[in-house]
Parts: sequence; C-alpha cells; structure tokens
Amino acid sequence: MLFVGVGGSTALAALAAFRFSALGVRTSAPIDVLSQHLRAATLSADDVCVAISHTGESKDTIEIATTAAQAGATTVAITSFAGSPLTEAADIALVCGDEIDTTAQELFANPVALVSVLGALHADVAAHLPRPAAPGTAARLIATHQY
Repeated sequence: MLFVGVGGSTALAALAAFRFSALGVRTSAPIDVLSQHLRAATLSADDVCVAISHTGESKDTIEIATTAAQAGATTVAITSFAGSPLTEAADIALVCGDEIDTTAQELFANPVALVSVLGALHADVAAHLPRPAAPGTAARLIATHQY
C-alpha cells in the first residue's frame, strides 16, 4: 500500500502507513511529492494507492493517483468533497464531508474525520486479512521502543 498526500495530508499518510504496517501490510508513505510520484509509477495490479486530500483538489495528489491507476494499482481517494477531481481519478472514493457546511474549506475542520475514515479502512483490512495480523510481533517491536 502506498499512502500519499501533500501539505497537512502528508502526516495523515505517514500515520496510516505506520498503522497498516503494524498489521503486517507492506506500506510506504514518502514525504516528498516527487518520491510519491516515482513510487506510484512502480505499483502493480497487486498494489493499492491511498490518496488523501481534504479538498480533493491537490494537483500533485491527483496526478499521483492517476499515475498509480495507470500502473495498474487500485486507487482509493480519502477526501471531504464528493465529486472532486480526486474522487473522479480514483477507483474508490471515501468521502467524509461536513454535513453542516458543505462548502467548508477550513483547514482544521476535517482532520479528525479523515483519521476516522483511515481508522475504519484499517479495521476493515485487519478483519479481512487471511491470517491473523501480526499483533504479537507489532506489540513486541513497539514495546522495545518504550521505557
């Protein structure tokens, strides 16, 4: 799984990659946009690219999702706006919009909703893994980094 995003979505992509890797899923979340784009070009039909963008209009994120799709990967858009260019570019759109103010562009309005969608996606993947995810291994590794 490749997680991508620019600006504030970069941190969400990194968090998602960390959480999915704890399930034993091979992930990457390059910080640099060019690295994201290069990685997307190397994906295959066995891969998934999760593109995160609050507005769904980030040019780089849309181009990376398009490149991943052209490489054969399944693309998932996580955004706040249905009908955005990102949702149009992706195979699957997970939209978590503001029901009170559908025109909200507030940068701090939706990170919790986006993280919630990523959490739900994580739970669904964990439930469908063919073998028990490696929680024992992940727990041991995480515990070795604590005092």
